[in-house]
Amino acid sequence: MLHLCGYFIVVFAACHAGQILRDETYNLQDALYESNWIKADKEMVKDIQFIILRCQKPAILKAIPVGTFDYGVMIIIIKTSYSYLTLLNNQA
Repeated sequence: MLHLCGYFIVVFAACHAGQILRDETYNLQDALYESNWIKADKEMVKDIQFIILRCQKPAILKAIPVGTFDYGVMIIIIKTSYSYLTLLNNQA
């Protein structure tokens, strides 16, 4: 049981970091759009427009067999782990 708790902590850390990365990408986009970027010089406006365009697709942490690390994947992993644990307890 102690190993299971350790695995959940590791999964939570990875999924939490991935979720924060995704959320902050959207927050950066909103903050730049709401700033007074129109009054900046042409070079800065061009850079900010590029960053806003780039933030349309969020930055994510990926793992090939699992998918993207976020809270949705964490819930799937916890549900699957609980199902396997219940199955093993019923057979013992």
